[in-house]
Amino acid sequence: MVLIDPGVVTSAIHAIYGRRPIDSLDWVSHVAHGIVLGVIVGLFITQEPMVNDGTVFISQSSDKAAWTYLLAFDAKTSEQRWKWQVGKPDEWVGETWQFSSGAAWMTPT
Repeated sequence: MVLIDPGVVTSAIHAIYGRRPIDSLDWVSHVAHGIVLGVIVGLFITQEPMVNDGTVFISQSSDKAAWTYLLAFDAKTSEQRWKWQVGKPDEWVGETWQFSSGAAWMTPT
């Protein structure tokens, strides 16, 4: 099962070293910050990015009990506009937050 497109890995590696690959979007590196030299550490995108009115929306999740986020980036500058954490620890019942994070599945409506 492929969790992340190989193009994402390429973009992330270039971004780590401060280089911009040709024909790639810089915002991809923000999502792929968990990938170092082609090693995937348990983060994945739960749906293809969506673009609306100059903003790129991405949902990031994990099967390794990492926190899930919904993120928005400026499509031209790649600057992060906002980041929202799904299922913060103080919103969970008891200590269940230690074992998982909420999933984020985005569907345009």
